[in-house]
Amino acid sequence: NTTFLYSQAMTGVSQIDRELARINNYFQQSQISNINWLFWTGRKRELLTARWLINQLLPIDATNYSNNIFISEIVLDKNNSTNYSSDSSSLKIFSKAGNQGENSSINLSHDKFNDQSIVVSSIGVKIYELVQLQLGNELVNLTSNTLEIDVLSPRKRQDLLSLVLQEFIALCQNLSVSQVDQSYIAAKKKQLLQDLWSKTVTNFFGKYTSLQIDGEEQEIVAVLLLDTPTIQEEILERIPFVEELISQILFGTDLTIDDAIYLAESGEAIARSELILENLIIQIANAVIQPLLNRFSEVETVKLAFYDQQLLSARDITKFRNDLSWKYRLDNYFYEPKLIFESSYRLYVFSELGIRTTHIYAPRTLELQSLTGVRYFVTLWLELKDAIAPRLKTLTSFLGQGLVYILTQIIGRGIGLVGKGILQGIGNSLQEARAGRGIRK
Repeated sequence: NTTFLYSQAMTGVSQIDRELARINNYFQQSQISNINWLFWTGRKRELLTARWLINQLLPIDATNYSNNIFISEIVLDKNNSTNYSSDSSSLKIFSKAGNQGENSSINLSHDKFNDQSIVVSSIGVKIYELVQLQLGNELVNLTSNTLEIDVLSPRKRQDLLSLVLQEFIALCQNLSVSQVDQSYIAAKKKQLLQDLWSKTVTNFFGKYTSLQIDGEEQEIVAVLLLDTPTIQEEILERIPFVEELISQILFGTDLTIDDAIYLAESGEAIARSELILENLIIQIANAVIQPLLNRFSEVETVKLAFYDQQLLSARDITKFRNDLSWKYRLDNYFYEPKLIFESSYRLYVFSELGIRTTHIYAPRTLELQSLTGVRYFVTLWLELKDAIAPRLKTLTSFLGQGLVYILTQIIGRGIGLVGKGILQGIGNSLQEARAGRGIRK
C-alpha cells in the first residue's frame, strides 16, 4: 500500500541524507588525499543520484497501488537558514501522500513565509530537483570566459549558487500566492530580476553587516545596492527566457524549442527550462559578486571571508578584474552581436565536472535590427566574411593548385633538364679525360 511505500522511501532518503552529511563533514577536513577526495566525491554523486531517482520513481509507481496522489514538497531547513549550501540539509526534497485528486499541485513551504503553504505547479518542482541535483557536482569554471564567481572560494561559490536557487523558489512562491497573470510577468520581468538580485545580495552578505574602511563604518549591502543601474544594464537585462521559465512554472505554459511547441510537462520542455534556470542562477550570482569587486575588492576582511586562496594578492585581484573588464568589452562589441546575427543564446549551465557553456537557437530579429555603431558593423563584417570566404577559399585553392603545377611541371622539369644536362656534361668530360690518359700511355 502507499503507506508502506512511503515509509520505505522516507527510510531510504533518511539514510542517504545521513550518509551525505557524513561525507560533507569529512570534506571539511583540512588534509584530504587526492585518492580519498576522488572516491568520496564519486560516492556523493551516487547518493545524490539515488535520492533523485527515489523522488522521481517512487511517487509514480505508488499511484499504481492507490488512488492517493503523491505530492512533492520542498522545505528549507530552519536549522540551516543561514547556511546556503547545496548539501542535503539546506534543501530537502521529499514526497508525502495526500488525497488531492488528479490535478493536485506541489506544496512548497519556506520559513521566511512563516511556513505558509504556497501552491506551485509540479513542473516547477521537477525543474528545481534537477537543478538542485546539479548543485551537488563540481562548480569550477570550465569555460574560456572569466566569471565573477571564480573569485570565490569553492564553499562560498556553492553557498551563493544554492542561495540564488532558494531565492528564485521564494520568488515563484510570492508570485503564486499573489495570483498574478502572465501579462504581469511580462510587464514586471525587469523588476522581478532586480528583486531577486537585491534579496540575494542582502541574504548572502547580511543586511546589517558592516566594514570599517578608513575609520568609517559602511554597511556592505547598502553600498553594493548603489550599483543597481549598472548591474541591471550589464547583466540582468541580458538574461534570456526569464518570462518563459516563470510562466511555465506558474501557469504550465508550453515552451517553444527550435520553432517547435512542447507541452510544459514534457521531458524536452523541462530539460530546456533546467538549462534556462541554471543560466539564471549563475548570472545572478555573477551580479551579486560584481559590485563587491568594484567596491571592496582590496578590503582584507572581505578577501579572507570570501575569496579563493589563489586570489588574495593585490596583483591577482587586479589581473582578475582586468580579465573581467576585457570579457565584457568583447561580449558587448563582438560576441553578443555575433550571437544575435546567428539567432542563438549562450547559456552558462552546470555539468558533472563544472560550469560549461551551451548555445540554443531562438529568433532575435528585433535585436538585430536595433544594433548600431560597432555592434552593427560586426554583423556586416560577419556577413561580408560569409559572402567572400567561400569564394576566396575556392580562388586560393585554384591558385594553389596552379602554383603547384607551375613549380612541379614547368619549373621543376626545367630544373631537372638543366641538372640532367650538367650531369651529362660532367660524364662526357670524365670520359674524354680517361681517353686522353690512355693515349699518353
